[in-house]
Amino acid sequence: MQAAHILCLEDNKDDAELIAHQLEKMASRPKLEHVSSADEYRDRIARKRYDLILSDYSIPGFSGIEALNIARNLTPDTPFIFFSGTLGEDAAIESLLQGATDYVVKQRPARLPVAITRALEEAESKRQQRSAQESLRFQADILNSVSEGVIATDSAGRVVFWNPGAESIFGRSAHSVMMEQLQGVGIDVESGSLGRLIQTVIECGQANETVWCYSSVESSPVWVSIAARRLTDSKNAPLGFLLIANDVSERKSWEDQMIGLNADLEARVVSRTAELVEANEECQKFGYSVSHDLHAPLRAMAGYARVLTEDFSDQLGKDGLQIVTRIAAAAVRMDQISKGLLRLATLSGSPLESKVLDLSRFARQVAAELMESAPDRAVDWTVQSNLTVKADEALTRSLLENLMSNAWKFTADQANANIEIGKEDTDRGPAYFVRDNGIGFDPDEVKQIFEPFHRLHGQREYPGVGVGLSTAIRIAKRHHGQMWAVGSPGMGATFYFTLGPPSQGGDCVPFVKSSDRHSIRA
Repeated sequence: MQAAHILCLEDNKDDAELIAHQLEKMASRPKLEHVSSADEYRDRIARKRYDLILSDYSIPGFSGIEALNIARNLTPDTPFIFFSGTLGEDAAIESLLQGATDYVVKQRPARLPVAITRALEEAESKRQQRSAQESLRFQADILNSVSEGVIATDSAGRVVFWNPGAESIFGRSAHSVMMEQLQGVGIDVESGSLGRLIQTVIECGQANETVWCYSSVESSPVWVSIAARRLTDSKNAPLGFLLIANDVSERKSWEDQMIGLNADLEARVVSRTAELVEANEECQKFGYSVSHDLHAPLRAMAGYARVLTEDFSDQLGKDGLQIVTRIAAAAVRMDQISKGLLRLATLSGSPLESKVLDLSRFARQVAAELMESAPDRAVDWTVQSNLTVKADEALTRSLLENLMSNAWKFTADQANANIEIGKEDTDRGPAYFVRDNGIGFDPDEVKQIFEPFHRLHGQREYPGVGVGLSTAIRIAKRHHGQMWAVGSPGMGATFYFTLGPPSQGGDCVPFVKSSDRHSIRA
């Protein structure tokens, strides 16, 4: 404990020495400063803070009561003790009434250390009490300023604190609920959630946030969330409960609206899905009907054109034969277009039967079939080994056939045609590819090459219907994958595709090294 700092007002030197002698007997050995006049006293007390003041009652030209009044004005919390030989009973009573802490007569100096010790202890106790009170006021100001309801009860469940937030939420004033049982103030009178919450706190020490509907006669129903915990003393003995309440009526209203909106959305999704299924079925039926109904008359047109060419060529003449030949070619092309329509229509409706496929084997089979169709062509095929994917077998083979047939067609004029099938890392992640060194395409037209029946080249140069790439990209999308193309005029083209979401990589095996390849030559 730090030594107390004491100011002593005494004009008699012998008495001052007596005081110093008595203070030396104290265990704490306080520091003593001595003044003998009113001016010195005023100066010291104005400039410094002291833990205690000792004063003679009678100073020439300056009374002890005046010294007491100065101390009370400048430092009201500092203990003040009179030490005097002329202090009668009436004067002693008057000094105590004026605010003196104690008085000691000089005839009994041994009592001085006891009086000083008691006065310092009482002053420290008062200081601690004031600090605690200020802390409590500060905490109360905080609790009273928050919007949450803060409620405290004693160990018997009676309300001992009820802040303005609780008044606002529950519609009851602090005065009206003080010392009432918490469950008797109108909270949760219907559902019993509060009782369960308190029981959980008793058993576990605290409870997670609980939401219930509050209802009372004095306020309209609201939704309230409450977190509670048990209050205990230093020995873990129960003192009561602390509850923090929040009005969540607005949040609950939004939650109810969201539940309603979600239910409505789900109903709309079900309805729209049914409509889409029905529309897809109608499209398939329409595509099949168009293809089927057009096939017979188009075949008849081609047949009649052939009869005219074979049996009536002399009557038709050169120009007539040319016209009939064009009619036959148009009929064949129209038949191919109708079949393309049917393929596109059936793509979206056929169910997927996914399994692990050997993509390398498919590519070699398609390459062999293409080479058989034109044995005179010289094409260098390169197929990476161990390409596997989890996808629908029929659709995956169709996708490869379309991409490889496309590469085969547009490398027809290349003396040293090269077509490669493999897998590599791209800026969109790992992807399979079909690459050729054919005529390529203008990058500005890259979006158009996947449009149904859209062609970048003339029918005579590169015959076809224009549904191959459209079919391929739709197959990739059916597998939640994607397809894109990279190329430039005269520099060939590369068509990339995936057969699954990017995060899954299409259930592919790891990328094989470039040396792990299988070459096929026509």
